Amino acid sequence: MQRPIIAIVIVVAMTLTGCSPAFDWREARFAPTPLQAVFPCKPVRETRTVMLAGESLEMQMANCKTAGVTTAIGFVSLVNPESLGPTLDQWQEATLRTLQARTVSERAFPLPGAATRPAARVVHAQGQVSNGAQVVLDAVWFAHGRTAFVAMMYGAPRTAETLETFQAGLRLP
Repeated sequence: MQRPIIAIVIVVAMTLTGCSPAFDWREARFAPTPLQAVFPCKPVRETRTVMLAGESLEMQMANCKTAGVTTAIGFVSLVNPESLGPTLDQWQEATLRTLQARTVSERAFPLPGAATRPAARVVHAQGQVSNGAQVVLDAVWFAHGRTAFVAMMYGAPRTAETLETFQAGLRLP
């Protein structure tokens, strides 16, 4: 009789702490940058060329999907550090446009080691993808040295604990 009660207590505790079988948190590093982060699943890495702030840039991205939520971190290295602000702004605008974002809130995001100009910010938006599915986006836009970053979760709504674990896991020296 005690085993079912113990199992229920474990399941409830895992749910309350943001842990679940779907979320298998692991640390990831993003060489050649100093960024470290945690992902709720094993990320796949890819590279593609993008146009941002008038430059053709190589974007490196790591992403994974679990429980209807895609977690992704991307970065681009710039020749001119003066273009960090415009690059982050255009990247954010393009992401919100892709999601057809309807509701957006933005606030400063305290990230030790991140550049103060442009300042790190977190954006919350609701929109939809091309197939019409509704999505929630939470993204942190920041810079370090000559590199612009985005760390985001999007897709199905997620718990506050899951989002907090991901965002608190972003680390720069």
